[in-house]
Amino acid sequence: MRKKYNIKYFTHERTGGKLNKYTLYENSIPHLFDYAGKEIEELWDLVPNNKKSGENYFNERRNRIIQSWYSFTANQEYDLLPANIPVNRTIISIFNSTIGEYTAVRGCENPFTFFKDEYDCLSTIFNYYRNDNTLQFYLRIHPNLSGYNNTQINQLKSFIKKYDNVEIILPESPVDTYKLVDVSDKVIVFGSMVGVEASFWGKPVIALATALYKDIDCCYWPQTFEEFNLMIKNELVPKDRVGALKYGNWEKERGIDFKYVKLESLFKGKFLNKYIKMNTFQKIIYYWLRIFEIKDFKELYQIIIKKLRISKSI
Repeated sequence: MRKKYNIKYFTHERTGGKLNKYTLYENSIPHLFDYAGKEIEELWDLVPNNKKSGENYFNERRNRIIQSWYSFTANQEYDLLPANIPVNRTIISIFNSTIGEYTAVRGCENPFTFFKDEYDCLSTIFNYYRNDNTLQFYLRIHPNLSGYNNTQINQLKSFIKKYDNVEIILPESPVDTYKLVDVSDKVIVFGSMVGVEASFWGKPVIALATALYKDIDCCYWPQTFEEFNLMIKNELVPKDRVGALKYGNWEKERGIDFKYVKLESLFKGKFLNKYIKMNTFQKIIYYWLRIFEIKDFKELYQIIIKKLRISKSI
């Protein structure tokens, strides 16, 4: 209908590396990768201190500073690593994404370049290298999967203790994502934001699924398993940091400043200089309605866990 009658539309989203900004997408929706790639390049040319802005974005994320959403690493222990990391193996860390975040995004029906899905990708990699004692894999399951009991998390847990050279780091684990990146020789990502972050921190990154940063040359994008295998077995030089800096600059600078709202944290702020908050009666009604939406105890447990995690990170 919109295309037939040439109707212009906008979508709205809280956005970027700053709390007090929002974004309007003209004739687009959030997370469309081509739209993001174009905007990343445009802002790089427009912002005078683009490199400094990009650096600030990544430094803030590493320091668990709340930007436009809560920090998934806030509950991780600084510099904590898995026990007994081998010194005589190539360390390869893998960072997945939460499937539900992108399933409905156009172009992400299957985000993987040459695998059927996440489970197919991991199974193929782990089985192919299972007898290679020169490699050590660490799969860091996305913290956003904490508290869930769904197909994705159950498939990921099925790899636990299945391979001698694979260690699974559960989403609730306090292992420091950034320290794990530091000790890794190579990083593999499935669309995770860690991909562009690891590139900024000087690591060679192999991307196996599409991502918002796909057009800025911060990762290696193999098109076949043969190409991927060559990247695993041979030395890989980190990409130039300028790609990651472009992304960080985009996150910090994109969007429109709020005019009447001033946020102090994700869920606390002022409107026209007056604090916004629900009174006791409103809270009772809100949570009572939420209870009726819950289908079973598992869903209730997941909601409580996520609520507690958010509360700890803000």
